[in-house]
Amino acid sequence: MCYFQQALDAKLKEDPPEDGRPPAEVMGWVAREVLPFATRLDHPRCFAFIPSAPTWPSVLADFMAAGYNFNQSTWLVASGPSAIELVVIDWLKGWIGYPEGAGGLLTSGGSAASVDAFVAAREAAGNPEGATVYMSDQSHSAQVRAARITGVKQEHMRLLPVDERFRLDVETLARAVAEDRAAGLHPVTVCANAGASSTGAIDPLEAIADFCEAEGIWLHVDGLRHGDGEGQGTLARHRARRFGEPGWPQVVLPALRGGRPAGKGRLHARKGVRGAPRCPPGHHFGAPTTRTSRTAGCN
Repeated sequence: MCYFQQALDAKLKEDPPEDGRPPAEVMGWVAREVLPFATRLDHPRCFAFIPSAPTWPSVLADFMAAGYNFNQSTWLVASGPSAIELVVIDWLKGWIGYPEGAGGLLTSGGSAASVDAFVAAREAAGNPEGATVYMSDQSHSAQVRAARITGVKQEHMRLLPVDERFRLDVETLARAVAEDRAAGLHPVTVCANAGASSTGAIDPLEAIADFCEAEGIWLHVDGLRHGDGEGQGTLARHRARRFGEPGWPQVVLPALRGGRPAGKGRLHARKGVRGAPRCPPGHHFGAPTTRTSRTAGCN
């Protein structure tokens, strides 16, 4: 047990109270005894851990969503919020150059978006045995967790070395894929970085896209640093101009936050997954915006 946990245990650990306390008293206690022991990721001069300095309208929006407690799992009970989600997804897919038929989903965060993305990639590949995934050794740990959660064995996860600019090397990727195919494995996903968490490095997306298209592998782009807000439009214009072109392999782009409280993510797919349910217009995605787990289906 680390020193910090020991110190906080001594301060905070106690038996469950038999009686409740006034809310103002509890909130004051949290403000004094709990909140000071955390990095101020909301501070404009905090640059660690991919921070977010939320604006006050975004804080009020979270307050409103929590208060109304929308159940956005069906169109019937949350038509308004579901419609807004679809409008926002349309805006975002336009900014990154996706075609009219593309889809997307707002999620509870980048980690949840990554899990959804890896599930989609696995489904698109036909759920093969011996599924393998490829990413650079600069990729966020959320990508490794997403692969593991979706059933990829540890020995089938390829964390490949990078070049002098911390980018995934396409020749190294090609050799790894060829070796795995020769061994009877099934490459299903290449995870490219659009801004690695530690260095901000952007992998050679167009070269990787060409390779994935030729090999029939799902390309997953993790927009951790450069997938948000203005960065998303810049990425589409200057780094991945072919996102919306016909014939491009399916791409998923989760992004984290910018000017909003933490705990928001986005998932974009250029084309639907084979076998996915066909939803009537307006029912494309029904997923709770106030819950930590999100679904991409329809009821």
